[in-house]
Amino acid sequence: MRTISEDVHNNIRALLAEGLSVRQIADRVNVGVTTVHRVRQKCPPVLPKRKAGRPNKLSDQNKRYCVRTITSARAETATDVAKRLDEDIEVSVSRMTVARALRKAGMGSFEKESKPRLSAKNIKARLQFAKNQKDWTVDE
Repeated sequence: MRTISEDVHNNIRALLAEGLSVRQIADRVNVGVTTVHRVRQKCPPVLPKRKAGRPNKLSDQNKRYCVRTITSARAETATDVAKRLDEDIEVSVSRMTVARALRKAGMGSFEKESKPRLSAKNIKARLQFAKNQKDWTVDE
């Protein structure tokens, strides 16, 4: 194994501190990737670590918008929220992205309970019942 000069070593450390990847540094300094990796292992752990994975498509503000849209009954499903996001904020996301954001916010999916509809006859009968019993005592 060939040793590298102190100048190249310092150059690699400076580029690591800037946050460049091992491959990018190897291309700039004209050394092998393994060499850069070895220098990186010997450096103190104060070097910034790169965030792994794809960046989120929905920001925290957009996630709060999704929750608010559901809770204020402006939309009932994740598909409706995704459409509203596209129309209002111009953020194009899938239904599953919205569903994941809602799930992380503590909102699970469930079927909405159907309430019985009252006819005009039932409404009048209930009102009459309430008027008749409004003056009752606890014993009655």
